[in-house]
Amino acid sequence: MGLFAAAYVDQGMQHDVSDATWATGRYENRPLERNMRTLAAGQLVMWGDAEVNARHLDRLKTLHREVKGKGRDGRPYSAYSPRAWNLVYLSMFLLYRNSYTPITGDPLTDEDNEIFYRVVWDKMGSLSFSGRSSGLPRSYAEAMEYYQDLLDNELTDTYMLEVGRKLFATPPAPEDLPTALRPVWPLISRVAGEVAITCGMAISRPKVRDVFGFPFNKVRRIEYAIICRVLPVLYHRLPKRISMAPLAYNRWQYEQLVSDLEGTQLTSFRPDPELAPQHPAPAGA
Repeated sequence: MGLFAAAYVDQGMQHDVSDATWATGRYENRPLERNMRTLAAGQLVMWGDAEVNARHLDRLKTLHREVKGKGRDGRPYSAYSPRAWNLVYLSMFLLYRNSYTPITGDPLTDEDNEIFYRVVWDKMGSLSFSGRSSGLPRSYAEAMEYYQDLLDNELTDTYMLEVGRKLFATPPAPEDLPTALRPVWPLISRVAGEVAITCGMAISRPKVRDVFGFPFNKVRRIEYAIICRVLPVLYHRLPKRISMAPLAYNRWQYEQLVSDLEGTQLTSFRPDPELAPQHPAPAGA
């Protein structure tokens, strides 16, 4: 799913998110570390047990409340404003939902969309504000209406997008990149950046592509079509240890083991006719 993470750029089109990102400096100066933390947090929330899930959701709320002040233009911002908070949630949901079919090859029906939203809500619904007007949408249909309103009224070009364009054009080298790969990193990074931005923008709304300045031209459509033919093959044929996120794989192993152990159990403790004694019990027994 990380291949589609560029779809997260819609978050940076909202001024609270962009100003908070500018103030912390991590997106511009430590982008790889920030992205790895984001992916790790997603695993902890979606695949951790109930205790881990609750602990990290509380942690996310607490840490975001602390990020507030005045942005680059002097306008007040808060990373915990309802519209910014809800946008981040919906952006994350849409990344999960919109990358599902390209990765697996399985289309989603209207019923599947509602189920998908409910699964994410069950994991992250406690992030919602309590007010009716500020709370998270409670259904897929409401979520799409809310997201469209954000697109129409709040999402625009921002500082975060300026930085994002540079990062995707020339992704920085990881600090632990082997010395032997450093001479070819410029080539590797350009190819990786192009694939990442193409995948992320392909599953994004047309307005997100327009604001980001991504021309989804014929060449990129062909590129994306090829990727969508390859990914399902890899997903279904590669070992799950490779195709799944580490904590998701751990959860799958757990569920497989539970299923195997449950398969050893009886469905009834009533006497089994095949195993019942062949001779009557002694008188008086």
